[in-house]
Amino acid sequence: MLSLIISWLVLWLSSVRITHVLKLHRADRPFGNLIIGTGILLFAVQMLGLFFPLNMLLIPVTALAIWELFSQRGLGLGNFNRREKGVFVLILLVCNIPGVLPVWINDDSSYYLPSIKWFATEGINPGLSQWNIRYGLASSWHLLASVFYLPGISPDRVWNFNGLILAAFLLESLKNRHSVFGLIPVILLCAPFLNAPSPDLPLVLITIYVVINHNRLSAAEWAILVAVVVGLKATGVSLLLVAGYPLLKMPRQFIRLSWLPLLAVFLWMARNQVTSGHLFFPVDSAWIKTTHTLPHTMLQEFRDGVLAEIYGLGFSGESWRNATPAFGQRIRLLFELRPYKVGMNVLILAATLFLVWSYRKEKTRNIPFWSVWFAISLLMWFLLAPNYRFLLGIPLIAGMRLMDRQQIFRVSERRIPVILLLCILSEIWINTRGTRLLRKVSCVDSEPTGTEQLLFPVPYPEIHAEKIINTGSAYYRPGDCIYCGDAPLPCLPDTVKRTHESYGVKPWSP
Repeated sequence: MLSLIISWLVLWLSSVRITHVLKLHRADRPFGNLIIGTGILLFAVQMLGLFFPLNMLLIPVTALAIWELFSQRGLGLGNFNRREKGVFVLILLVCNIPGVLPVWINDDSSYYLPSIKWFATEGINPGLSQWNIRYGLASSWHLLASVFYLPGISPDRVWNFNGLILAAFLLESLKNRHSVFGLIPVILLCAPFLNAPSPDLPLVLITIYVVINHNRLSAAEWAILVAVVVGLKATGVSLLLVAGYPLLKMPRQFIRLSWLPLLAVFLWMARNQVTSGHLFFPVDSAWIKTTHTLPHTMLQEFRDGVLAEIYGLGFSGESWRNATPAFGQRIRLLFELRPYKVGMNVLILAATLFLVWSYRKEKTRNIPFWSVWFAISLLMWFLLAPNYRFLLGIPLIAGMRLMDRQQIFRVSERRIPVILLLCILSEIWINTRGTRLLRKVSCVDSEPTGTEQLLFPVPYPEIHAEKIINTGSAYYRPGDCIYCGDAPLPCLPDTVKRTHESYGVKPWSP
C-alpha cells in the first residue's frame, strides 16, 4: 500500500510541476491539475516509447517531482483545516485499498499487465500484436504506467494510477461543494476500475469533469484534455466530439492550439502502425503494409468477437456472424443480458434523456451543444459498442446534477467520514467477490484477502510458466491458463497460439 501511495505522489508532484511551468496551475482544482499535467506526460511517453524502453523515463519524472517538492510549500493540494485533512486521508484509503486487493479483472491478465511489461522493458516493439492481438488495444494509459514498472517491484502494482485520479476527482468535488450523496455512485461504480490500470476510468472521470466545468476551461486546457482522450481507448471517440464546444465558444484560440490534438492523433497512429501494421487498429487500415501487418480476416474476427461478447451471444466472431442481428434485434438482445447489465443499460438510457432535457436551455451560439452531444453519444454507444462501462460517465453526471439540485440530500461535514468508511467496506466487498473468477484465467488461487494482503500486497497469483524453445526462439507457456497474467515475457497461452496460427501469424518463428 505504501509503495503505491509513493508512486502516486511522484506522478502527482511531477504533473503539478508541469502545470506550474505551463502556467496552467490552479490551487482549487486537484483533478484538473493532475489530468492536464499527466496529459503532457502522455505526449512524452507515446513519442519516446517508439525509441526507448519506457521505464528509463522514471528518472526524469522523479526529478520533476523532486523539483516540485522543493519549489512549493506543501503538495500543491491547497489549504486544509484539520477536518478536511482527515477527509483527505479517508479519500486516499477509499481509492487505495481496492488497488492492493487481488486483481480479478480479466483484461488485466490478458493484456494490461503484459503490455505494460513490454513497454517498460522493450519500448513499443514492432509487431507486438503478433504475440497477442489484444496488445494492439494497449492504451496510452498503459504506456504511462510502464514508466513506473521496474522488474522486482511489479507485485506492488505501483503503476496503477486509477486510484490517484479518483482521489483527486473526489477531493476537488468536495472542495467545490458537490453533494456527497452524488459522489457515492461515483465511488461505488468506479470501484471495480481501481483494481487494475483500466483506461475506462480516466475516460469516465474526464467526461464528468469537462461537462461540469465546461464554462471554466481555457482554450489551452480544452486542447490538452481533448488530446489526452486520443489514445486512451477507441470507445472514447464520442468524447472527442466535446471539441465542438470550444470551437463554438472560443474558435480562434482553440484552432490556434489544435496542433496538440492533431499531434496526439499522429502519435496514436504511429503506435498502431508499429505494433499491428494498421494505422487505426482494430479497424482494418493496412495502408502501409509491413512484415508484421495483421491479416484483415483476423481483425474482422476480433471485432466480431467483441460485439458477440457485448450482446451476450458468445465469445467468438463466429457467434456474431451466425446471428447477424438487425437493428431491432440488437435492442432486444440488450434486454436479454444479465440483470445487472440490463439495469445499467436502462440507467444509461434514462440518464441520457434526463441530461438532454436538463441542458436544453444552455446554448452556445444558439446551439444547445450539450443536449446534442449527450444524444449523439448515446447513438454512437449503441451502434459501436453498447457496453455500459463505455458510457458510465453519463449516469454519474446525471446523479451528481440531481443531488446538487436537492438541498435535502446535503449532509453535514461531520458525517462525511462515516459515509467514506461505509464506501470502503462496500468497495472491498465489490472487489473480493470477483476473485473467485481468478482461477479460470490464472489456473491458481489468489492470495486470501486480509490484513496481511493490505500491508504486503500479492495481487497476482504465481503462474508456473514453462519455457518453450521453438526453432531457435523461446517463449513462456503459462500452463493451461488462458491468459499470461504476471508470467515472464514473451508469454503465449495455448488459446492465443492456436488462434494466431489459424491466420498464419507465428511470432515465435525466428
